[in-house]
Amino acid sequence: MSNPRQQHDDLATRLSDGLLSPEEQAQITRRAEQDADLSQALKRDAQVDAALRRAFAPPPPVFPALDDGPRADAAPTAERVSPGTLRQEPIDDPPRSRGRLIWYATAATLAWALFGWQWLSPRGGPEVAFVERPLSEVYETSVREGFQPYWICDDPAVFAETFRRRQGVPLKLEELPEDRVMAGLSYLGGLSDSSTSMLAHVDGRPVIVVVDRLEKDWRPPVGHDEQTDLNVFRVERSGLVLYEVTPLDEPMLLPYFQPLTPANGKADAE
Repeated sequence: MSNPRQQHDDLATRLSDGLLSPEEQAQITRRAEQDADLSQALKRDAQVDAALRRAFAPPPPVFPALDDGPRADAAPTAERVSPGTLRQEPIDDPPRSRGRLIWYATAATLAWALFGWQWLSPRGGPEVAFVERPLSEVYETSVREGFQPYWICDDPAVFAETFRRRQGVPLKLEELPEDRVMAGLSYLGGLSDSSTSMLAHVDGRPVIVVVDRLEKDWRPPVGHDEQTDLNVFRVERSGLVLYEVTPLDEPMLLPYFQPLTPANGKADAE
């Protein structure tokens, strides 16, 4: 289930980054007048932005280089196991320049390092409990609700930074074949309330990839789900775990997810 606090922080970030239309900005401002938690999230984001502007001049791009082509040693074969007992917002603004996006990504990382502990500290108000459930159910819920991504992410640097901020490791999506199209990123839960999901279409059929830190993996069932006729595949990479949920008989997206590797050759992780 979605975390309201995370939703508020995401809205605040999108507002400060200029990713919302004037109508959306006005709507959020009106909503904040009635929603104390959202108002607090906007204030926190403004404080972070002001602190960064005071402390740092815009640096040159320092984002890890985007590799060209997949690495043979970085794509372990996905395991397929017989299932055991089940446990378990697109914006149409014109894109900004790559240099500006990279600077925002770097600034976001610094902001998290400087102020993230405050965002994680307990606050009043009810919390939404995370419920473990098979990933096939997460998939079916997304399809039933229209299979719409939370936001479209077509810039490689922003794509990588999204996973760096949420899972601690920047991920690159290799160029996909023509029959595979990324729809965008969403926060569907799955492994934890901080899981990041990529929605895609393979041969016109919806497929999701759920990514989280390996330590968050409670081992949802993998293999073929007779009830939904879906297949769940799993791989581990650089301290992350990735699950592909698909109506197809083999993973069509997992081989294209690669951790970005800096010049020292070590996988970048926090």
